[in-house]
Amino acid sequence: METIFINRENIKKFNQIQDIVVAIGQFDGVHIAHQQLIKRVRDIAKERNLKSGIITFNPHPDYVLKKRNENTYLTPLQEKIEFIEKLNLDYLIIIDFNEEVASLNPRDFVQTYLLPIGVKVVVCGYDFRYGAGGQGNINTLKKDADNLIDVEVISQISYHHEKVGSTLIRDLLQQGKVDEVYHILGRYYQISGTVVSGNKIGRSLDIPTANLQIRDDFADVLPGVYGVLVTVYDKRYLGLCNLGHNPSFNYHPTMRLETHIIDFDEDIYGQIITIEFVMRIRSEQKFNSKEEFVEQIKRDKEEVLTKMKHLI
Repeated sequence: METIFINRENIKKFNQIQDIVVAIGQFDGVHIAHQQLIKRVRDIAKERNLKSGIITFNPHPDYVLKKRNENTYLTPLQEKIEFIEKLNLDYLIIIDFNEEVASLNPRDFVQTYLLPIGVKVVVCGYDFRYGAGGQGNINTLKKDADNLIDVEVISQISYHHEKVGSTLIRDLLQQGKVDEVYHILGRYYQISGTVVSGNKIGRSLDIPTANLQIRDDFADVLPGVYGVLVTVYDKRYLGLCNLGHNPSFNYHPTMRLETHIIDFDEDIYGQIITIEFVMRIRSEQKFNSKEEFVEQIKRDKEEVLTKMKHLI
């Protein structure tokens, strides 16, 4: 897959793409509804001997348009690129989204960004909107393209009678319902970060932890204790993580993610690891003694081993 960053100035350089079927959207999370769009893109590309691709935007249009304050993602850009690379597409086309792009009327958007790169088919959801104020939709796209683009619409995909989308996933993460998020993403929600030095209290209690420097661009998860999968050096381990402020022994005003990696005791400071949230165990607690803390961690660890050992 080739990843291409385009803007209004350089788009003419990419006229070599030509004859491509695309899905257009933010694709934050690349959840099961996105994956259905992408599958249909691949199928059409094969049927019509076209190239296949995704057109997405960076940064998120909602952030640029001030529809939300935080510039956070279920899958930040690099993670999104890495995941989409596994989906057997020819191109990932990333439009530099700014107020100028946001101000384009629907026809100008199509004429500026879709026709010059040879888009022949757009696969989109039933509620797809484009152009300033979302004035363009599935019924106007073909006309705005002077009938040079075919449009295929995918019906709504629901989970428990709610539309599958990044908003639903964010809401579930903020409720700590990571097990439900799994069914909507088609995989466990994960974050990556660099292991940094901690206060080593866990190690002094024979419960060593990897302290993750949480990046600001990942979506929020409800604080608490979770059973997780940890990828270190391309190998997966079971783990127990605490996301919160460490109220018992070393309170931190900013959120920290500390993970005890089961059956692992190597120096991984400075390494990038990935945490997959499998199940929520309990809320963060304040303990009166280290002994009380250790006993609770033993119970939490046993729950992870009992319920998650089949994942390794």
